[in-house]
Amino acid sequence: MRFSPAALLAVALLLAPTALAAKDLAPSDGIALDLEKVLPCPPQSNVAAGAGFTCAQAPALEKRDYQAVLDAQKNATPEEKTLAIADAARPSVAQFGRPLWQQIAGPACKIAPDIAAAKDDKELADKLPATVAVFKAMTKESIRTSGGAKKVYNRLRPFDTVIEGMPRIVPLLPVDNLKDSPSYPSGHTAFAYEAALILSNLVPEEQDLIYARAAQYGHNRLVVGVHYPSDVEQGRVSGELIAGAFLQKDDFRALLEKARPEIRKTLCR
Repeated sequence: MRFSPAALLAVALLLAPTALAAKDLAPSDGIALDLEKVLPCPPQSNVAAGAGFTCAQAPALEKRDYQAVLDAQKNATPEEKTLAIADAARPSVAQFGRPLWQQIAGPACKIAPDIAAAKDDKELADKLPATVAVFKAMTKESIRTSGGAKKVYNRLRPFDTVIEGMPRIVPLLPVDNLKDSPSYPSGHTAFAYEAALILSNLVPEEQDLIYARAAQYGHNRLVVGVHYPSDVEQGRVSGELIAGAFLQKDDFRALLEKARPEIRKTLCR
């Protein structure tokens, strides 16, 4: 179950600061959102000192979470594993959109190859500069907001967790870059639902397919063995709250309106 855009924006209105007068968002322009005051405790955590609260451990729920990762890896097809590994790269509009653009394009619309196969956002920005700019405006603040909650909850990643009587989870990709990155909430999933809410504002008639892609992107964090279902679920909540807060900012919405004709022309909408 996901929040409706109307309900989400109502919550975000209470959380967002007064809109800025600047033409474009500067890197210092943030949102007033502390996820650790919103999200429930994960089933396993080591709450950072000074957080002002403690979390009860929930071994039974942790075990179910762990089994779900094992099942996701076991049930994934080779093609699904290949996409999951690709989705594990640094979050980008290019990667999120690669399986999606043609699906949400208008009838008989052929997406240009340099958009459909763009390897990263720098390359995609050559063709969709306004669209990429919208996401770039959120990126730094999204990383700060979800990263702050990760440090507070300090949950072990699935591949670092040992549960008696259960096999170890083996990630499908190198995880050295995750050594100092706790598991909860999922930042990749937060990005996916930020992307879903923004793209659904731009192409509302295709929001079901857009949100299906976000769900796939989040599930792929289980497939590669780096997140639990509860990480993904609260990553979804995080991403929708972050994007909802940005959508309350007049300068951000001005960027969105610049992107609207660009992406709709690309999709023949």
